[in-house]
Amino acid sequence: MIEHATPIWGPIKGQSYAIHLLVRTDRGLKAVHIGPGWYFDRQKISYAQNDHIKVTGSAVVFEGDDLIIAKEITRDNEVLKIRDDTGCPMWARPDYQ
Repeated sequence: MIEHATPIWGPIKGQSYAIHLLVRTDRGLKAVHIGPGWYFDRQKISYAQNDHIKVTGSAVVFEGDDLIIAKEITRDNEVLKIRDDTGCPMWARPDYQ
């Protein structure tokens, strides 16, 4: 399930909402933080409730909640790259267009 949420670090100018995925894992339901809604929308990708996806990222605790900060999401042969190998968001890189 895709949900619009308040950005985890608070609202930022020009960022009205963040995208989170709620994914079912063998350890229960997990929230996956993607990033700003505008970045996700530009990727022209969507996920449906029964899609099988692989999330690569970092598990963190933020304000008492467990969540995953996504690096990339893979579905079949489709890869959504969200952060580079250093953890820098793709939208914050100098080469992002």
